[in-house]
Amino acid sequence: MGNKLRLSLFLLLCGISFSLQTKTQNPHGNIKTPCAVCHTSDSWQIDTQKSPFKHDETGFRLTHAHKKAPCAACHRSSSFYKVGTRCADCHQDVHKGKMGVACETCHDNDRWASQKIQRNMIQSHQEAGFPLVGVHARIECSQCHANNQYRGTRSTCYDCHAKDYLATSAPNHGSLNIEKNCNKCHTALSWLKAFFSHNSFPLTGTHKSTPCSACHISGYSGTPNTCYGCHSADYNNTTNPKHASSGINTSCESCHSTTGWSVNHTFPINHKRSSCNDCHPSNYTTYSCLSCHNSSHTRSPSNADCMRCHPDGRKHD
Repeated sequence: MGNKLRLSLFLLLCGISFSLQTKTQNPHGNIKTPCAVCHTSDSWQIDTQKSPFKHDETGFRLTHAHKKAPCAACHRSSSFYKVGTRCADCHQDVHKGKMGVACETCHDNDRWASQKIQRNMIQSHQEAGFPLVGVHARIECSQCHANNQYRGTRSTCYDCHAKDYLATSAPNHGSLNIEKNCNKCHTALSWLKAFFSHNSFPLTGTHKSTPCSACHISGYSGTPNTCYGCHSADYNNTTNPKHASSGINTSCESCHSTTGWSVNHTFPINHKRSSCNDCHPSNYTTYSCLSCHNSSHTRSPSNADCMRCHPDGRKHD
């Protein structure tokens, strides 16, 4: 009896030992899901379309792009237990924590560059005092936010467009020291369609088509706004009549307009005389009718008398 008992105990211990050595451990960690939910006896490969496994029951619902992602894209080891559920656990934070950890504020799991991020970025820029309009609403974020720097980005036009400013030659912004507040002349819709409020000196007539540099020779500040300030050479070189020696005043607009140099003469200028001096013998602020016309009146009329009866220069009125 003793030998039989010893043999029975030995066999029992061997069976227990063998059982312990051959017991299969779940490679996916401490999960309670039966193997047959995902695997079949034909193959270990998982058919996600046929598998009855419900990811919703794990507390992380698969939607949009997550539905299409291979299991191994998130479950990078065979252990499915305690896999991180935050966006940053799987997705590299290109913002380096400067935008917080709530990725879903701007992104969704449909795609990274979704309408949601566009809506949120437009709203965020509006709140930051830099609304995205025109071209700014269409360019890549990285063009303004270099190195994924989204906080503390400088917001003046010149900060981003210094190269455009310095490369502009018509007019040359740098040499003329044009102010760097670009939105005084440009909009976010287009650089080329520049505008400037010229209300302090309204542009009329030929001034409208004159290049800016023709008047702004030395810059855009301190430019003279009188006719003579730009047209002194025209004044001094005029010979019929000689403006300078005749003492004609330098208020050019009293005789000329911006549509042309032709004189705005209140009296018919084609008055059968060849020279201005015929009617203006002393200076151009006064005139004399009697220097040319002999009066047939009983009394000697004054210039004012002549104009009263002959306002348009005709003999019989």
